[in-house]
Amino acid sequence: MVAPSSWTPEELKITRTLVSWRRRFVVTTERKVDTKSETGYMVVKNYLRCLITAFQVFQVEPASRHCRQSFSRKYQSRLPGLSQVFWVDVLEASNTQMIWMNGCWFELGPTAVDLAGLMRHAWAELGRLLKRLLVDQLAARPWSMDSKAEMWCALEELDAAWAKFECAYVMQAMAIEQEARVLLAEACVCERVLSQASGRRGRRGGTAACQKQLGELMRAISLLSAAARDESGMRAADLSLVTPALLEAKSILESARLRNHRQRPNLAHALATRATDSFEAVRDYLRIAWHDLESVDGQLANNPGLVANLARFQESMSATARYLADPRLMRGLNCAAAFVRAACATAPALATLGADCDADFFVALPRIVWLGFLSAPDQTSPLIEHALPGLFPEPRVRGPELQALLEAYGQTVERLATATGNGPPAREGGDLEGHRRAIDMLVQLAAVGIGQEGSCAEAEDFLRHLEGWSMRLQRQQPEVWNELASILFWHLLGHADEGCSDCDRG
Repeated sequence: MVAPSSWTPEELKITRTLVSWRRRFVVTTERKVDTKSETGYMVVKNYLRCLITAFQVFQVEPASRHCRQSFSRKYQSRLPGLSQVFWVDVLEASNTQMIWMNGCWFELGPTAVDLAGLMRHAWAELGRLLKRLLVDQLAARPWSMDSKAEMWCALEELDAAWAKFECAYVMQAMAIEQEARVLLAEACVCERVLSQASGRRGRRGGTAACQKQLGELMRAISLLSAAARDESGMRAADLSLVTPALLEAKSILESARLRNHRQRPNLAHALATRATDSFEAVRDYLRIAWHDLESVDGQLANNPGLVANLARFQESMSATARYLADPRLMRGLNCAAAFVRAACATAPALATLGADCDADFFVALPRIVWLGFLSAPDQTSPLIEHALPGLFPEPRVRGPELQALLEAYGQTVERLATATGNGPPAREGGDLEGHRRAIDMLVQLAAVGIGQEGSCAEAEDFLRHLEGWSMRLQRQQPEVWNELASILFWHLLGHADEGCSDCDRG
């Protein structure tokens, strides 16, 4: 056994540090090092930093990294020069033999797979050596000169394998990113052709050419969205609706412009404005990107401007296509929006919450939507049917649960009207003023929540019952509710005025 002095103090120190970090590795059920969790990632990152120091301390000559000279600016900034820099993503790719980019998994090529195998072998050999050194350390046995030689060889082997795989991995990642830039370039070309076709409008065939090219641009944007947002873009079925919906939106705005500039716009006009504005924002981005495509990150999700514009466009077009294509649903949306605006006038606290973008506004909103339905069920039913189709056994036929809720609401309003009035309701037509007071009381309580001092017990009991329905509205189809809440909130902020007089609480 060779004395411990055969190791320099620096070598002993960095080796013990490597042993310590290796002990902290988080291992997956597949017995691989975890780099996905925050804890696992940070442990591996610190281990790799220590490896760089170990190469210097043991004076291991760095493997050739001249391949980096062919890397793009993005990868050269992450892996600068010819220095020993170890990127966690490279280790992860060697284990998965896959690259996740632009919403898809890409398999490594055959050469990269072979190099990944060599790198995994070298990584495992170093790990086995460090594990053996840990056993010696715990047993208070000094490390031998043979172990030091093994350490040097293991570091050299790992560095050589890592450098070769890093080159193969980055070159394939760059190729994938270039394909993504082609998607962006195709969208830019479609936008330019559409602009040229729009300039020919009025000539024979100009309008038909515009509509055809608009469809091409929509398809290009859909593919771009799928890659940039790391999720599926507009489905084929959606694409068949989006182009007509955008044309309808443009028609609504043009008709409004020709009819009366001063006319108060309704919610359909607001949705059309939102859709066309988001579409023009995407086109503006494409016009700018066309002049400097190389500056766009090939991992499209890393371009905040692109992602934000595509997200707004897809969300606004999804809502526009859904509501403008269904006049009955649009009328229900208008009625709900009118009730929300009227509720804000009745309960100023609700309007304040909305203006402040307070989370409590979105807590109160489903209760307000339900009260809007209960006060005008025939007009608002299409919206509830869209959000909770299970409550309608047949199209446009309210099921027994809804009927029971309507009956409970009617009884509550009658009792509140009597309690807040000067006497029993009139036999013919009922006490309309009493009903208005009763609904106002429910709205005010729904806005601020139950448990307020001086609140009516009858009203609080009903709102407790309504709370379960509010949760159901939010959770049964969360994507539908989120879209509806977004539209109503956007409408409330003043982007559109009420457009359904039939839904006033009177």
